Amino acid sequence: MSYIIETLGNLVQQTAFFGLSWGNYLMVVVALIFLYLAIKKGYEPLLLVPISFGMLLVNLYPDIMLSIEDSSNGVGGLLHYFYLLDEWSILPSLIFLGVGAMTDFGPLIANPKSFLLGAAAQFGIFAAYILAIFMGFPDKAAAAISIIGGADGPTSIFLAGKLGQTKYMGPIAVAAYSYMSLVPIIQPPIMKLLTTKKEREVKMEQLRPVSRLEKILFPIIVTIVVCVILPTTAPLVGMLMLGNLFRESGVVRQLTETASNAMMYIVVILLGTSVGATTSAEAFLNMDTIKIVILGLIAFAFGTAAGVLFGTAGIKILSSKDAKKLYTNCTAAVLRAKECVLKTATKVQENAEDIYAEAQQINEDRAEAEEVLGEEVKIDPGIIASDSLTKPKAPGMKYKHYAPKADLVLVDGEAENVVKKINELVAEKQKNGLKVGVIATDETKDQYQADIVVSIGARADEDAIAQHLYKILREFDDWNVDAIYSESFATPRIGQAIMNRLLKAAGHQVLQV
Repeated sequence: MSYIIETLGNLVQQTAFFGLSWGNYLMVVVALIFLYLAIKKGYEPLLLVPISFGMLLVNLYPDIMLSIEDSSNGVGGLLHYFYLLDEWSILPSLIFLGVGAMTDFGPLIANPKSFLLGAAAQFGIFAAYILAIFMGFPDKAAAAISIIGGADGPTSIFLAGKLGQTKYMGPIAVAAYSYMSLVPIIQPPIMKLLTTKKEREVKMEQLRPVSRLEKILFPIIVTIVVCVILPTTAPLVGMLMLGNLFRESGVVRQLTETASNAMMYIVVILLGTSVGATTSAEAFLNMDTIKIVILGLIAFAFGTAAGVLFGTAGIKILSSKDAKKLYTNCTAAVLRAKECVLKTATKVQENAEDIYAEAQQINEDRAEAEEVLGEEVKIDPGIIASDSLTKPKAPGMKYKHYAPKADLVLVDGEAENVVKKINELVAEKQKNGLKVGVIATDETKDQYQADIVVSIGARADEDAIAQHLYKILREFDDWNVDAIYSESFATPRIGQAIMNRLLKAAGHQVLQV
């Protein structure tokens, strides 16, 4: 009989009734309230259900979050391993990947002014940070807490981990996700207080259509700009933009579907339950947690209010006559710049294509003639002659073409002699007060003492030389040089065609050294 009583006593001792504190029971009640709000009221159930259930589990069985160091057999609790993925910033980054795959940035691209509304909403972060400092939190802890004002749970977890504030990660994450879930309760009163009925009845205008190219370029440009300015944001911003590139590229549909569906839901389960599991009574029921919850609410409220106020004021300012005039002028300037760039690019392309075509024709004609005659065929001297007396066989092959405003002279010979001669000519011109430019190569550009030295490319890279030729000639016009000296570029494949263009630009002024 005593054995039975002892066994029953051991079973009773192993139940949670004797191991739980009043704080655990209180947190169980809170978890049940959150479950009610998620299931009955529909407040962000995808977030609140796993969070509240993780909260329920850890307060009924605290060892489910047992760390490896505290365990007797070197094995931690199940949700502890989930939580490590939060500390290592893996789950927040994967959440952003899924969010990016589900997000259409078209309205933002069509109406860039909405960027400003998002920026205004971040005032809540600064308000919470200042208040956290006044409440006695260290600066890093204050920064981690204040990010709740951004209404972004993954960012809150990510920043807390990056700043080494893991002891506050649980309360910060719960506060962030709780307020995100309670948006239908928190924001409407603030918005109603700060707006008039007329402002709330304003109908949104139809936005312009956004092209596929714009949507593809957006994540690429944002990643480059943001990561250059703030490199530490690369994990979150990079994953967000990668997910969006999956979506907008249209060529990785399987990856888009996986990131926005299966993977996203798996990560939400792991993240939600692990965040909820950080709210054990011992870790959660203290004065710091209460302060964090209060600061989170203040940050959220300030962010909402700042966004609303900026939006109402911004609409009036940005819709004024002066603002519209500024938009018109800026748009016109952008269009003019676009037209100029496209025109220049077209000219460069046409010039390069012309050089390639001429080179190809020269080589084909030479090869055909050599095959027929059985001997080497020389190029018409009229094409490359330095005097004006030798006439080319075809019209238009020797006239001054693609010529810069300044006088252009080609210097031909051994590389060492060419550099020496050009420097002598440059020095002579400079003594007379003239501004001199030199067209060099990558190999020789550092050897010249001219006012402006421009490399046309590596001497072995004929393609680059052909592409840069016209652009460089036009640039010298913009720099207002008085004289230009250039090396020669007679190379086997298309060098003769390049030289043909340079000779025309120089009016066949060639110095042999």
